[in-house]
Amino acid sequence: MTLRFHGKEKKVQALWDSGNQLTQPVTGRPVHILELEALIPLLTVQENRELQTMMDLQTVEQPSGIFSLVPYQSIGKKYGLLPVLQLDEIQVETEKEIISTPNVLVAVSRQRFSQNGSCQMILHQSLRQINR
Repeated sequence: MTLRFHGKEKKVQALWDSGNQLTQPVTGRPVHILELEALIPLLTVQENRELQTMMDLQTVEQPSGIFSLVPYQSIGKKYGLLPVLQLDEIQVETEKEIISTPNVLVAVSRQRFSQNGSCQMILHQSLRQINR
């Protein structure tokens, strides 16, 4: 799949996960989860610094406003917060079709999803349901 943000593109491998039910609490919008390393090339140096600071749960002195936080729960972690930003678009390429979804929310995780890099993004369960 292809991620687009502020004129930059990055290709990643993604997995549809029926267990990913993460949503933005205020709007209820679905949130996909992306490895930090996959997002870094799409960010400016300053945006990357801001993201790293947020991931350390430290105060950002002059926030850009592109990041927010979303609470989550997972196996082995009762509560946590992940930084979230809105990508301009994701384009999912399947064997049968190409699905473009604008203005998607992605949470950023330091955790790698696979040891060999075969998966850098976990798609929200709703993406598959909406685009069938």
